[in-house]
Amino acid sequence: MIDTVQAEKCIALQQEEQEVMQSIDADSVTFSASDLTGTQVHLRVSVDFEEPRQALVTTVDGVLATSDPSYHPSCEDNISCGTSFAAEVTLSHLPPIDLTLLLPPGYPLYEPATIMSLDAMYSWITATDIEKLWAFISDITQEGVENGGEGILWRIYELLRDGHVLSILELCDGPHLHIPHPTPEFLVPLLLSHSISAASEKFEKQSYPCPICLITVPGSKCMRIDKCGHVCCKSCLSDFWMLSIEQGEVEKVGCVDESCVKISAKNANDPQWTPVGEDQVRQIVGEALLQRWIDLQEKRMVEREPTMVRCPNRICQALVPKPPLARDPGDEEYTNWDNLRSCQSCDLSFCLACRKTWYVRIPILSVRPKFVSNVPRHGPIATCGSINNDLIQSYLSATPKSKERLRIERQYGKKLIGRLATGWKHNKEEKKSKEWVEANTMSCPGCIIKVEKSSGCNHVRYLFALLSKSILSSPNQRTNVLMAFHTDEMCEVCRTLLLSVWPEAPHRESLHPFFNEGDAMLWESLLMTVEFGVIFGRHTTEAVS
Repeated sequence: MIDTVQAEKCIALQQEEQEVMQSIDADSVTFSASDLTGTQVHLRVSVDFEEPRQALVTTVDGVLATSDPSYHPSCEDNISCGTSFAAEVTLSHLPPIDLTLLLPPGYPLYEPATIMSLDAMYSWITATDIEKLWAFISDITQEGVENGGEGILWRIYELLRDGHVLSILELCDGPHLHIPHPTPEFLVPLLLSHSISAASEKFEKQSYPCPICLITVPGSKCMRIDKCGHVCCKSCLSDFWMLSIEQGEVEKVGCVDESCVKISAKNANDPQWTPVGEDQVRQIVGEALLQRWIDLQEKRMVEREPTMVRCPNRICQALVPKPPLARDPGDEEYTNWDNLRSCQSCDLSFCLACRKTWYVRIPILSVRPKFVSNVPRHGPIATCGSINNDLIQSYLSATPKSKERLRIERQYGKKLIGRLATGWKHNKEEKKSKEWVEANTMSCPGCIIKVEKSSGCNHVRYLFALLSKSILSSPNQRTNVLMAFHTDEMCEVCRTLLLSVWPEAPHRESLHPFFNEGDAMLWESLLMTVEFGVIFGRHTTEAVS
């Protein structure tokens, strides 16, 4: 027990400590009378970092789901279906730690403070670590009495505020944090949400000089540019950005700091350079001017980057940039793979040349002739439907280095369109050759090879066939031979050979062994017609057959 003098001295020290803590952070420290003997103190302290730090959130056992963890709350790929989970996030604040202490009448000279409760919001500190922290704070309260009545509230407040508690709990390794949790997949979004809201509250409580009006303005009336971190008052930004958008100077919509203006000037020709995000533009200029800003940005990107196109999906229409590794059209090594584009908005993969869905050519080898395998391919995909004969003819008719040729080469690739033009000319000549062969040659009856008749009778039909006797294998063939024998279609060489093979050929009675009486009479009438010269040569044979 303590006497009245000692009690009054302790009360005075407690009041002094309360005033100090209230002046430092009245929102985080509250004092109230307790039903028990003494004063109850409640500390709700958020862990703040001077610079954002990387935090690795894992399951309690610490098993990583991947060797290179990366996480986004909307991406389910970061969540492991088993017992292990790993997600790496950037945090500037951790959820607050709640600590309730009871200050007895003899505090701080004669009695230590007593811990009544200790917990962390969202339970981001495990139960085992809470026990460690409880024991550590208990030691601090005891040291206060042993050191002659040293106040311990400020010491505990600093322990929680500056993150030293993480070192005590062995949750940090240098600048990196490791936070184990039973259900980390649910904790990560909560950590991110709290870090963002806490950073916003901290920003609004401070004041900043505006680089335009040069007046110090409260943070609640300012905006911090996400990409560079510079601060400007919303009123000045609103006037400047709205005027720039109305005049079509979208490259000026960004940070107004001198260093950032120089960076924007250097990147003026980069179509994908945007010094400020869409959300921040919306906050300053509103929805109406935001849409005009987006339209002007897209127009600027298309004008400065010809390879940037709109997604062919009618419900998307987003701008799709050229992949970093894709070659420019006109490059000597440009292939069909460089036409591949993937929309980041709707995930559609399409061809740059024809705007159709990306299609891979898979040849059916079982039905392709053997010689087709030696034909040069046109890259990994089939020829685009938009590259037709009219386009190739336009390309060939245009003069070299003309605007038309350069336009076609830029759209479809110089190497590709050149290869197709060469193939088209080859196919055109081949088509003419086939038409001439069909009109001026006939197939060999044995091997089907096309043979041109230079003069005389059809030696291919009769001479070579008679040598093998294959031409006399059927009634129709024998009939054709007889018709040729009785006309000028068969030369003397073939006639002599035929008589040696078939002595009965000159006699009309030779028809009767192969035909009935009616058919033989018909053939005799045809032969008589031939003898009178009404039908001649090859035409007679074709009419009969």
